[in-house]
Amino acid sequence: MDEEIITIDRLDRSNYKEYLGKTLNVRKNVFLSNIDIDVLPIKFNVVGRDFNVYNNRLTTLEWSPRYVGGDFVCSSNCLKDLSHSPIYVRGDFICSYNSIKTLEYHPEYVGGIFSYFGNSFNETVINLFTMRMVKVKAFKKDTDYDEYFKVLL
Repeated sequence: MDEEIITIDRLDRSNYKEYLGKTLNVRKNVFLSNIDIDVLPIKFNVVGRDFNVYNNRLTTLEWSPRYVGGDFVCSSNCLKDLSHSPIYVRGDFICSYNSIKTLEYHPEYVGGIFSYFGNSFNETVINLFTMRMVKVKAFKKDTDYDEYFKVLL
């Protein structure tokens, strides 16, 4: 049996508790910052705009959305890697000020900036990552991912 995916307009600290343990598509923004969580309490599929979970105690990005139509911001948490990152982020991907040591598992596509300052990288990791992202952007187009956002209509 397939899991049920619920589609809602927005999610924030005022309504997130009614969706605990559920799987969601969110047409607009998700704002779950500053709520002192160490794991995402909701499984996300597609988020139409921004996904903000900064300034918590997240140790994993498990249950993060696969596709984000705006920015993905997970800065100021306790992340050690980017496992379970979205596949696609149309806007900026900001994972600054964590304890990330490798950029492995980063999104396939980031349309804006990829901000990772304030983490524990050496120059080799950053150079290899930069070369890979340039190569990925050369072969992927923003429109390659449009079909995934149709679920929000």
